[in-house]
Amino acid sequence: MMKQIKYILAIAILAIFSVGCTDENEMENNKTNSINLKSGINEYDSRDHTYEIDYSDEEVFVIMEKFDKMMRGEAQVNDYSIQEAIFAMEFYYNYAVVDKQIEFDTTNYEATTFTFSVGLNENGNIDGNELREQFTLFLNNVISSMGNKYLQYSDLYLYDKTNSQITFGLEMASYHSGFPRNSIVRSNSDPVIVYGSNISNWNNIGFGNVDETVRALSKKVIYNYYFQGINTHVPHPWNIPVMFRICTVISDPFNSSDFIFQNDNLKNVLVYPTIERTNAWFTYLNRIAIDVWPRVYWEKLGESGLTGYMSISMAKNAVLMPFIMNDNFNRFVNDKLIFPIQ
Repeated sequence: MMKQIKYILAIAILAIFSVGCTDENEMENNKTNSINLKSGINEYDSRDHTYEIDYSDEEVFVIMEKFDKMMRGEAQVNDYSIQEAIFAMEFYYNYAVVDKQIEFDTTNYEATTFTFSVGLNENGNIDGNELREQFTLFLNNVISSMGNKYLQYSDLYLYDKTNSQITFGLEMASYHSGFPRNSIVRSNSDPVIVYGSNISNWNNIGFGNVDETVRALSKKVIYNYYFQGINTHVPHPWNIPVMFRICTVISDPFNSSDFIFQNDNLKNVLVYPTIERTNAWFTYLNRIAIDVWPRVYWEKLGESGLTGYMSISMAKNAVLMPFIMNDNFNRFVNDKLIFPIQ
């Protein structure tokens, strides 16, 4: 199901008024560090889903039919394990709510996290009736709070947990690029077309803010796939200089033109390295990167100079499930899986 993505790491370093590549020793050091990062997910700050996606296509159909009937009050309600609840709620939100959105505007908005809590019984499971009631209230709150804003496929995860209660979080990513929700990060071999109007001007990007031009150019639209098991990852600070730094710009004395990227400079120095590093991050997890947040940071250089650099601050991945897996499931998702707003 998944594509095998060629593992490539490169660091683009810009010196004063020039662009250069890393030497072989630096490349080898970066490869070594990257291999070490593959030792486990503990190297990353990821949202806790308490599961790995291992449901077959048929199992996904059964889980979602049962969950939909529960939400409609059409079937006997049973307890849910935390694992199955997270999977079912995320898929339900993304395809009974987000995918069915008809009226919307494309106003930019910042990231938002929504949460709700349910009790746990003595077996550590969730009562189905309480789950239905609280999840229904939660969905109505999300829909009301977002209004006509363009909803995105989102990451639902375990936010907090005690012996008697569990809190779920829904990560609504920032929306600035105007990109459709059915988009993923380009593969390393995908061509990137940069128009004259595509300009990345770091002079207009505040410290720690996302370069939305690079973010948009790093993605492409896909069709005929479901996104399941969406996960959000944030690199730990000590990994950013090694694995996630895209490029460094040094201007001493300060010259604002050094921080403006367009045409081939934009494509080769910022966009392609962002794509390659994001894909390298998730290749060993057998997942597809679906979004990335390249941020710009500033440091003072001497008395009159300035250093700027771009790093990947966060990325999302998912398992992609082809539409053609089951015609009955496709009809179920398209025609029946709709949240009745209350």
